[in-house]
Amino acid sequence: MAWSQAILTAKGRELSAKALAGRLKLNFTEVWIGDGNLTNIETATDLAHKRIKADISEIIQDENEGTCKVKIVTSNKTLTGSSLVIREIGFYMQDEAGRTVLFSAMKNDEPQTLPLMGNNGPSTIRNTVAFGYSNANDVRLNVTVNEGQTAEQVKQAIQAHGNDLEAHGLGKYAGGATIPSNIRNWNDLTKPGIYECNAGVLGWSNAPSSSKIYPYGQIVVEKTEGNVITQTFYSYGQGKAIKQVTRVFYNAWSSWQYHADWDNVITGIAKHNEGINVTKGDATELIKLITNNKSDSNTLLAPTLSVVKSLIGDVNIDVPSILKSKGVRYDFSNENAWYICFGEAFGGLIIQGGKANVEVSSRIFDDFINFPITFTRTPIVTATNTAETLDRDEWTTSAISVISLTKFKYQTAQNGVSKLQWIAIGK
Repeated sequence: MAWSQAILTAKGRELSAKALAGRLKLNFTEVWIGDGNLTNIETATDLAHKRIKADISEIIQDENEGTCKVKIVTSNKTLTGSSLVIREIGFYMQDEAGRTVLFSAMKNDEPQTLPLMGNNGPSTIRNTVAFGYSNANDVRLNVTVNEGQTAEQVKQAIQAHGNDLEAHGLGKYAGGATIPSNIRNWNDLTKPGIYECNAGVLGWSNAPSSSKIYPYGQIVVEKTEGNVITQTFYSYGQGKAIKQVTRVFYNAWSSWQYHADWDNVITGIAKHNEGINVTKGDATELIKLITNNKSDSNTLLAPTLSVVKSLIGDVNIDVPSILKSKGVRYDFSNENAWYICFGEAFGGLIIQGGKANVEVSSRIFDDFINFPITFTRTPIVTATNTAETLDRDEWTTSAISVISLTKFKYQTAQNGVSKLQWIAIGK
């Protein structure tokens, strides 16, 4: 490339003189690339045919060399129509009224061609233009070391641009847009964006169930290059967490998938003296497992220990009457002749017992002992002699000779025996 020097326009000379006088500071605002034939730069107010705007990547000021170097990058990302034969470059600044004017320009006698962007991606051309310092009537740029747009200024401008939602077309995501008035079917809401939703929208065709979500919120529509569309509705109720519902279109719409149904999400569990407190969403419900009310009619509840003690204390049972009703009889008033009849619950079992005086002298003891009550079947009887002292004749004999339903006969010839103890078992 054979570029000419950067020549000031008439307006550029004027601004340069004011800058040298300290009345303003020069500030690069734009650099344009053109393919026109700029014949007279000094009288020009614009490029002959500007095509695309270049990016200012850096400005370097060198006080020792007395130069200001401007680095620019030209890309074919925004180039349309035809390829660009780069013949002219224009540097634009703001005048004292804030208007953008052509400050300086350069021409190229051996132009380079920037093609249209193809399948191989964008192409870029980088240039560095050095401006020297001289008086106001010189054809070159006149600035002081601290004037112009520095690299830090460019960095700050880029950062501000990145933080500007509108600069990137992100304004529609900062809040909900109004759904187009011609849409009355959720299947037709396919344009990407964020939309405000109200109760009326839930009445449209193919809307999510109004019983599972709140009536107000925002609808987020996303779309991929493969034409996969996602609708997500974030609904909210006053003072409650968001309920989310989503569906996807891929050849056909899927069914709605409900997430975080707040009213049914368990958000807390705590013990209670009658069971467990379970909180779903904002509502707390007592799951009752225990009762401390002895009059409670719910038989599925477990009683507390105090209830059990109270119930036992309230029991007033006439045990003798119950036993008698079941045939139980007994009499222990006479230790010499006692009995107990267990009744039908024990098969009519009868146990009888007692004591009798026994005298063995010149003859043996041979006598009947009567049962207090009558057996219905012949019982089993056992008897034992008792004596304070026994003689030493080294012989003894005792026996039960007769057993009937009402009595038994006992015989003993053992000297010194004074008592007889017996027991009979039967029914």
